[in-house]
Amino acid sequence: MRFQTVVGGDTLTGIAQQVYGDASLFPLIAAANGIKDPNRIDVDQVLEIPDLRLDLPVKPFVAKFDGVQQGSFLAGTLLDRVPDNRLLVIEDVAARITSDRVFDALLTISAGLPPTSLDDDTRPPVRNYAIPFTQRRTTGDAGLFVGGRTVRWYVEAGERLDLSVTGDQDVVVASVGVTVSGHFVYA
Repeated sequence: MRFQTVVGGDTLTGIAQQVYGDASLFPLIAAANGIKDPNRIDVDQVLEIPDLRLDLPVKPFVAKFDGVQQGSFLAGTLLDRVPDNRLLVIEDVAARITSDRVFDALLTISAGLPPTSLDDDTRPPVRNYAIPFTQRRTTGDAGLFVGGRTVRWYVEAGERLDLSVTGDQDVVVASVGVTVSGHFVYA
């Protein structure tokens, strides 16, 4: 762990580029310092810069979820907890829904600390990412929806990864498949 004092003109992306060689790693610095708005840092603010072990091998990550939705909502867990001293970098999400009827569906991937019985205002909010369904094929009343996106999301040690599918109407049966892939790095 090291520290860096913000000077005029600094940005979190600029600091991440300077320290890690990758500007897209700025969420690591923001999270380590409890910065909710990465566009707001102050001159003379001392930032904790997490060590990121880029010299160690990365470990691939793939999580698959297959479920059956009945009604208008389905939820599941993709990963219970990111291991200590690791950062999960998610790079791709793919999804498909096969349904007994045509409906508008929304897939949301959520990353954050697991729920606790404590009501803690200092706990960072859960981050929700919507996955669009870009292809749709219908046969009569049945539908097939395919979607996904290439992403760069960061899930920190101790956080979990969940999913939910919501629809604009109840379905009798919908088969839902989601695959999330990326890699773990040492933090």
